[in-house]
Amino acid sequence: MARIANPIYDAAFKYLMDEPRVAKTLIAAILKIDKSDILDLTPDRNEVITTKRDEINACRLDFTVRIKTAKGIKAIYIELQKAWAKGEMKRFRTYLAAQYTRASNVGSDNYPLPILSIYILGEKVDHLNDAVTYISRRYYNQKGIEINKDCPSWFVECLSHDMVVIQIPKITPRPDSTLDNLLTMFDQNKIDSKDRQIINYDIDDYEVPKGELRDDMRFIVRRLEQATVSEEVRMKMDLEDKVEEMLNDKKSAEEKVAEQEKMLQEKDSQLQEKDSQLQEKKLQLQEKDSQLQEKNSQLQEKTATIEKQNSELEKLRQLLKQNGLM
Repeated sequence: MARIANPIYDAAFKYLMDEPRVAKTLIAAILKIDKSDILDLTPDRNEVITTKRDEINACRLDFTVRIKTAKGIKAIYIELQKAWAKGEMKRFRTYLAAQYTRASNVGSDNYPLPILSIYILGEKVDHLNDAVTYISRRYYNQKGIEINKDCPSWFVECLSHDMVVIQIPKITPRPDSTLDNLLTMFDQNKIDSKDRQIINYDIDDYEVPKGELRDDMRFIVRRLEQATVSEEVRMKMDLEDKVEEMLNDKKSAEEKVAEQEKMLQEKDSQLQEKDSQLQEKKLQLQEKDSQLQEKNSQLQEKTATIEKQNSELEKLRQLLKQNGLM
């Protein structure tokens, strides 16, 4: 059992990827090619490790990669981003926009290189059910028939890009590919119960055959073991924890304020409803008062009519009496 630095931390991940053998192993696995097909892997020193309060838990590493293919040598620009907090979409878009204008993103012919974006996420993405999802461009004519399978357009390649989305929470306990095996070291179910910066990792928990892959994984394990005793790495990991705690406290406070505002809005709505009900009752009372006044007026009118009729009857009775008819 090895105690390795949790690579979901920016500091541990950066320390890991600074080792050329590790970077080559991981990128080859993501590209689904043999490591020997990677002729050159050059880190772009425009790397970004964010430390701002509103962008913690985010890391971006860029590489220019030359690959040997059946059609010759191909160069691509890889943007690898790792994040383990939600709400990173705006930042991802900002970084991607910068890639399209970056001066270093050019090939030997001075033309822009195709971009491959790789996202390693600590949260699940909606509607993507697999741990690793590949999104690739395809060409279609207006009849819906796929075209240019073997001869992609330079124009299209430079103005669009493929991507790979890796969701750490969906890593399976039974890996069935080189990449799956490598990603087991990100498995957050293996976090040490007393130290979340540490993963208790045992390569024998996974069915990794002997050979180059197992050797590479042991090399990566040793690299992450070294990270646990690096004072600089552990200090940066501690800083990430502190900033995350501050962000969680801020988020908790914001949620409480939002909840209080919601309660106030509900109370205000209830008061408005009660006021509306009172206004309605007032209108109903006014209507009833108006009806009573109308009935009173009608009653007075009837009373006057009856009094008039009684007066006329009395006059008739007197007249009959005077004429001896009564």
